[in-house]
Amino acid sequence: MFIPKKSRIFDVLLEHANVVEKASKTLFEIANDWSKLQRLCKTLKELESEGDRLVHEASKEIERAFIMPFDKEDVKAFSDSLDDILDNLEQAGNRLSFFELPETRQGFKDFAGLAVEAANNIKKGVLLLKEQKLDSEELDACYKRLHSIENQGDALHRQVLKLLMNPKGKKINSAEVLFIMKWKEIFQTMEDTLDKCEDIAATFDRLRIKYG
Repeated sequence: MFIPKKSRIFDVLLEHANVVEKASKTLFEIANDWSKLQRLCKTLKELESEGDRLVHEASKEIERAFIMPFDKEDVKAFSDSLDDILDNLEQAGNRLSFFELPETRQGFKDFAGLAVEAANNIKKGVLLLKEQKLDSEELDACYKRLHSIENQGDALHRQVLKLLMNPKGKKINSAEVLFIMKWKEIFQTMEDTLDKCEDIAATFDRLRIKYG
C-alpha cells in the first residue's frame, strides 16, 4: 500500500481516538464519583470541542490530499463516527448535570465501563491502521470485541430499563415518572454511544476486506 509521506490523516484520527478515550474515562470517573459531576462535565465539553477541531482538520486533510491511504469516503465516515461517539459522551454528561440527579446508578457505571473498553479498542484499531496491519489478528480482535461490547450494551439496556420501570416489583407512583424519564434518556444515549462504536467496528472490517 502506498501512503504519501505528507499525509497526516492517521495522526489526526489517532489524536481523535485519544480524545474519545479521555472522554470515556472522564464519564467513567463521574459515574463512580458523583461529587465530580459538575467539574468533569466542563472537561467533557472541552474534549468535545477538541473533537470538533479534529473533525475539521481531518476534512481539510481529505480535501487537500491527492492520494489517500483509503478511499476519502471511508476516511470521512471514520472521522464522523469518532465525532458521533464524542458528542454522545458529552451529551450524557450534560444531561446528568442538567437533570440534577442526586446520585449515580449501577447501570450507568456499567455503561460507562463498556464505553471505556470500546474507546480503548478503537484507539488500538486506529494505531493498527496507521501501522498498516489491516490483516492482523489484532485488528480482527478489536473488531470482534467492539461487536461484543455493543451486544453487551443491548443486554444491559434491557436490564436497566426493566429495573427502572419496575424497581424490585414495586409500582411506580406519579412523583417518580420524571425521575424515570431522565434516566431513560441517559441510558438511551449510552446505548447509542455503543452503537456508534460498533459502526467503527464495521469500518475496521470493511477496510480489512478492501485493503488487507
